Amino acid sequence: MADQKKNQTNQTAEEKQLQALKLRFSSSLAPAPARSISRKAWGIDVNTVFVPYFTAMKTIGAEGVQDLPDAALGAPIVLARDKTGNVRVSKAGRLSYKVNPDLGLLIKRQQQNYIARLQQETGVIISEAPKAFAAQVVAQQAAGQPIIDQDGYDMMVFEEALAEAQAKAEAEAETPAPEEERMPVAAD
Repeated sequence: MADQKKNQTNQTAEEKQLQALKLRFSSSLAPAPARSISRKAWGIDVNTVFVPYFTAMKTIGAEGVQDLPDAALGAPIVLARDKTGNVRVSKAGRLSYKVNPDLGLLIKRQQQNYIARLQQETGVIISEAPKAFAAQVVAQQAAGQPIIDQDGYDMMVFEEALAEAQAKAEAEAETPAPEEERMPVAAD
């Protein structure tokens, strides 16, 4: 009976391995999915961040998003076109893409709202705790000063080395190349 259980366990393990090999083999033969075209707006991926966010906002009827056409979320990245309506092509010969203009306007508004909120929060903190804010600014500047000093020194060293290299290159360009000396040929 124990041998029978062992055989079933071995068979099950072998079947699992076989199934895994079949899956691995079949997936390696499957065609690769077409490369998804994505763009970043404001440094954030449009397809994975903005489209799901605005879809969720549109679902709950958030103000300002309900006017966004469904097509803008359905086709967030579109071919870029020139003023005549022709598809724009890069210098490398590739098609150019851009964020759907309707979606782009909403993203721009979101960016502006975010910036305004940050500025507003900063203003509130400055008005509520001006001494603490001023002390924080002084501490940050003091902590950053050694870095600024080192960067200044490194820039000075770089500029001196660059000037020296340029002077050397100019001197070499002005100095004529020495003529080859001719060795006298011995007469026989």
